[in-house]
Amino acid sequence: MNPLIKAMYKRLANFLVGNINFHEVSIILEVGCGSGQLTIPFAKNVKEILKQFKLIALDVSAGLTRETWKR
Repeated sequence: MNPLIKAMYKRLANFLVGNINFHEVSIILEVGCGSGQLTIPFAKNVKEILKQFKLIALDVSAGLTRETWKR
């Protein structure tokens, strides 16, 4: 993946984590996760805040969803 694109997703994940109130969150739903370019860094950042949470990532392409879980 292009390093600039990867950095953009990482910055977006950091922004989201910094602006969501996680005090009452136990399940996170991402619809349209694709291959997980945002899902993975987001989940890693959330894991630093919440020790236990569920992440549900959905996409219409089963192949892309499988690729996300491999990562």
